[in-house]
Amino acid sequence: MTDAGWLPLTSAQRGLFFAHHLDPANPCHTTAEVVELDAPVDPVRLAAAVEAAHAEFEQLRTVFRLTPAGPEQRVVTTANVLEVVDVPDDAAAQAWLDADLARPLDLGTGPCRTALLTLPDGRCWWYHAAHHVVLDGYGAQQLLRRVADLYDGAAPVPPVPLTDLVEANRIDQEAVASDDFWHARLDEMTGVVSPAGREASAAPRALRASRALDDAAQARLVEAAARLGESWPDVFVAALGAYVARFMGTDETRLGVPLMNRTRPGAGVLPAATTACTAMNVLPVRVPADGTVAETVRATAQDHAEVRAHPLHRQEDLARVLRTDGRQLFGVQANLVPFGLSLRFGDARGSVRNLTAGPVEDMTVCLRGTPGRRRSVRLEIDANPRLYGPDEAHRHLERIAAWLETWAAAPGDALVTDLALTTPDELDAVVHRFNATHVDRSSSTLGRRFLDQAARTPDAVAVVDGETTRTYAELARRAGALATDLRGRGVGPGDVVGVALERSAGLIEAVHAIALIGAVYLPLDPDLPEARIASMVEDAGAVVVGPADLLTADSPTTPTPPDDPDAPAYLLFTSGSTGRPKGVLVGHRAIDNRLAWMQHRLPIGPGDRVLHKTPISFDVSVWELFWPLQTGATLVIAPPGAHRDPRAIAELVDRHEVDVLHFVPSMLRAHLADRVAAAATPSVRHVVTSGEALTPGLVAGCADVFGVPPVNLYGPTEAAIDVTHWECAPDEVTVPIGRPVWNTACFVLDDRMRPRPVGATGELWLAGVQLADGYVGRPDLTAGRFVEAPAELRTHGDRLYRTGDLAAWRSDGALTYLGRVDDQVKVRGQRIELGEVEAAVAEQVDACAAAMVGDLLVVWFVAPNAVKVDDLRERAAAVLPASVLPHHWIRVPSVPLTTSGKVDRGALVRSWEPPADAGGDSPSGLLEQRVCGAFADVLGLPRVGADRDFFALGGDSLRVLRLLDRIEADLGVELRLADVFDAPTPARLARRVAAGGPAAETGEILTLRRGAPDEAPLILLPPAGGLGWCYASLLPALPPGLGVHTIQAPGLEQGVPEPVDDLESLAKRQLAAIREIVGTGPFHVAGWSLGGMAAHTVAAQARADGQEVGAVVLLDAYPADQWRHLPDPTEAEALRGVLRLGGLESPDGTDLDRETAVRMLRESGSAVGRLPERTLAGCLASVAEAARVTRTSQHAVLEGDATVVVAARPRPEDWLWAEGWRPYVSGDLRSVTVDASHGDLVRAPVAHEVGGIIAALVGDA
Repeated sequence: MTDAGWLPLTSAQRGLFFAHHLDPANPCHTTAEVVELDAPVDPVRLAAAVEAAHAEFEQLRTVFRLTPAGPEQRVVTTANVLEVVDVPDDAAAQAWLDADLARPLDLGTGPCRTALLTLPDGRCWWYHAAHHVVLDGYGAQQLLRRVADLYDGAAPVPPVPLTDLVEANRIDQEAVASDDFWHARLDEMTGVVSPAGREASAAPRALRASRALDDAAQARLVEAAARLGESWPDVFVAALGAYVARFMGTDETRLGVPLMNRTRPGAGVLPAATTACTAMNVLPVRVPADGTVAETVRATAQDHAEVRAHPLHRQEDLARVLRTDGRQLFGVQANLVPFGLSLRFGDARGSVRNLTAGPVEDMTVCLRGTPGRRRSVRLEIDANPRLYGPDEAHRHLERIAAWLETWAAAPGDALVTDLALTTPDELDAVVHRFNATHVDRSSSTLGRRFLDQAARTPDAVAVVDGETTRTYAELARRAGALATDLRGRGVGPGDVVGVALERSAGLIEAVHAIALIGAVYLPLDPDLPEARIASMVEDAGAVVVGPADLLTADSPTTPTPPDDPDAPAYLLFTSGSTGRPKGVLVGHRAIDNRLAWMQHRLPIGPGDRVLHKTPISFDVSVWELFWPLQTGATLVIAPPGAHRDPRAIAELVDRHEVDVLHFVPSMLRAHLADRVAAAATPSVRHVVTSGEALTPGLVAGCADVFGVPPVNLYGPTEAAIDVTHWECAPDEVTVPIGRPVWNTACFVLDDRMRPRPVGATGELWLAGVQLADGYVGRPDLTAGRFVEAPAELRTHGDRLYRTGDLAAWRSDGALTYLGRVDDQVKVRGQRIELGEVEAAVAEQVDACAAAMVGDLLVVWFVAPNAVKVDDLRERAAAVLPASVLPHHWIRVPSVPLTTSGKVDRGALVRSWEPPADAGGDSPSGLLEQRVCGAFADVLGLPRVGADRDFFALGGDSLRVLRLLDRIEADLGVELRLADVFDAPTPARLARRVAAGGPAAETGEILTLRRGAPDEAPLILLPPAGGLGWCYASLLPALPPGLGVHTIQAPGLEQGVPEPVDDLESLAKRQLAAIREIVGTGPFHVAGWSLGGMAAHTVAAQARADGQEVGAVVLLDAYPADQWRHLPDPTEAEALRGVLRLGGLESPDGTDLDRETAVRMLRESGSAVGRLPERTLAGCLASVAEAARVTRTSQHAVLEGDATVVVAARPRPEDWLWAEGWRPYVSGDLRSVTVDASHGDLVRAPVAHEVGGIIAALVGDA
């Protein structure tokens, strides 16, 4: 026992206490019941009964505190007051309860609350709430029964002392230390086992769904237990575990099962059994689901028995071990409450209703009551609303109730995997109701649709290509001329014509010419490698149309196109796992349905404009090319390459008043992130997205910049571009891929082609009119992907296409995309088989494997040293599209394999670490250093040399956009996309940026960022050494519109910095330089080390002159009083000051000389190491002068406020104290502590935190 009756907590209490302590405002730790009584009770008598029960159960009269030795509890004598509340009806009573449950209990004053709610008809509700740290479910039932007994006159009994509980727990914990049962079990546990697929902290109140189990259902459960030779609780746990495993598609799962911990073999009845308290533990029981029903029940019962024999390891301790590497102890919890649900209070009968059973981290499935006794038994679900919605909880409840009946009725030898998981109503929803997409319509061909529109609007503008325009009549005549020419070359219906043209009016003429003669359009993007184009042409047997084939003359007549909707329309090649692309043949009926649906959903017509910017190798380009020209709208053509440049797109949309345009989400992100493009983008009518997962942030950003949220589409090339759609809203939490389009069906199936329930993950299969004909020349692939539909799935024809995508239905009939079942990935929006990437270099290496790490495509390879990375890059570039080239190539001694001999891509991804150093030349100046830093940040590398190529280091077109944004935000200059492609190294790009020569970087005034002319700039004063280059590290965290300048020591280039007498003289010179920038206008000032001392004095002088100074920030700078006792610095100490200019610290014990210091600076990538010898000598002289100024100066009083940023890590100068500035600041002296060393303040990543502090102070000034 501790002082004055304070006791340690039991192990059952400790985890609950700390959970409460971490989030004391969260009421989730309340456990509460209400007894609904059918007649009045005496409030005075009830209050006395409650008080007497609390007197017997000391745990309910405890208060808690947290001490250095840990949490403690003490029993107090204060009684809980029974509040009596009159309520008009049941709804008001429930509202009162809900409001009270929203208030957390205060463990410092008492863990319980109680009330009596009286209703006008004489009924009343007795409510009792307690913190879970003092009461669990078993204890709550003890308490309720005891209060009822005391109300009816039972004699009080002596309490069980709390000290008995604490002592019994101490003995238990000694036993835990010698029990290694759980260590072995934890090693076997993998992954997350929640049906939600993720974890979350408990919400303030769980969602509850409940239903009664009728007598017949109860009887079947009891009969099944007798038939299977196990207890009904084990049958229930086995059934629930099998349900969870089947829902998740796994062979087994882990359920949390409560252990009362009131008795123990060998120990008998424990003190916890004789008092109301919290003692329960919840531990995982394994439930297999890959055998028979009898085997599952037997294995569950056996595992449950083993767990009951080892009940003392606490759930929270075991969970903490697993959480370190992303594993979960259990998800769903099974709870059995076999206690009676009826009580008597005198003449009043009361039914007990649990309101909340404490925190619910995932889902608790509770069977409340004892089956088979012809009494009320309820099935309840408490679900964490951070993981499940109300509809999900209700669906799980109904499905589990049906599953329990199925389970109880199943023969013991029935396979668990054969039992029906989906309820009949749900089966009807996922097969029929969600796929009610039938629309009667007549189909036509692309050629016929275009000619019909040209006849309706001959004079409307069909195409805009720069300064070139074509009316519908002109386009029809020019397409007709080319069609006639192709026909004269022997091309006819069904023949494949490859189009190798850049985006242009000529491309539009060519694709419509092909449609006019009934030939098959094959896009051949000129940006593709020649070898890839050649293989596509060979496999398709195509005639190729290139720039030389375009005609300048119109045709007086236009061929009449064949009108067979079942004929093939176009051929698109997609990635193949063997390394050879596969051609997908799509018919006119399929694409006609797709375009008709789009016109219905996004109606356009004459006067409307659609932007064509998608490369023709992507299937999205098909609707861009054909849809507008079937409706009388105008197709605006983006110049070649413009699709990579957000600013070019913004300019096109604005200049041509575009109404509809498409983005893959990664390019939408780049557009929104480009401040210039976003500011220049006008509102449009529709933004369409597809090709990648769309995030809520992109939806909101699109609505802000384009004035409309996007329409999100999904579909494979094998199903005419898109098969689902979703109208996004800016406030949605997740973005689904949506619902099926016209005449299309989506099925989420398990590995036996059975429909999965709503919310369960399965493979997505497609049906309907939009399915492709198959793969050209690949009957084996066609047969594997396009299969005969089972009879029950023939709602939209007798063929199904297997997408390989994982998906799940939402309850509203929308689909959520959840990944892939195979090795296909999306790189920058383009689908690619990892096998094709590997095959590209298979002949050059001994072994290789590709995998996605975030948005990076990485290849690990085994090869002789003679094989260089550049060789592999060159080979890959010869056969793969540029958009799917790997970002990184990693040489390894071997490629890991799974136990089945396949490449273990998961192990490769887990082993991934970004390259440690890109090496190369150190930068020759501050500008180069800043550009090198931008390269490194964007590429995720610690350092990039000035001569290293951006694209060779894994850069791509999307990262180019991030690089431009970073450089423009940092340096305040605008660059074009082409600048990076033309000058891909930091050195070359810096030369394009440079406005002055090297002298400008060591001159007195150095502009780090120009900023907005109407905003007060930030002036940064240099540390010892005289250069302000170190402040470049702060820029990413400072507002882009904030001008940033540093005032450096004049004379550094000559090796003789201009001397000053003291801080007053230094500040006077610096203020004169500042006024060259701002005149008499306002400014903010900050400085690190000596620069902070100078900032104080500069601000004092300026404010004394009446000039406005906003934020004054001293970065780990201290007044001269605290330095006077130090001797003058040695040369080694001066060199350490120069190292700090370059963001370095010398290692302890280093014998530092000038040569060593320069070498360290150059190896670190600092431009300070490339300074001319004379300039370096000037920096050394400046350090010496700074030491003298620091030690000899006096400080004036600064009128107004100042902030000191303190580096809190231990340092030799342990006497430094920020409060030493107090006599020299008349206003508020604020101190902000950063967990870093002195030098860290101007080095990433700490510099980002410091920059954020300065930004906030500038914003508040």
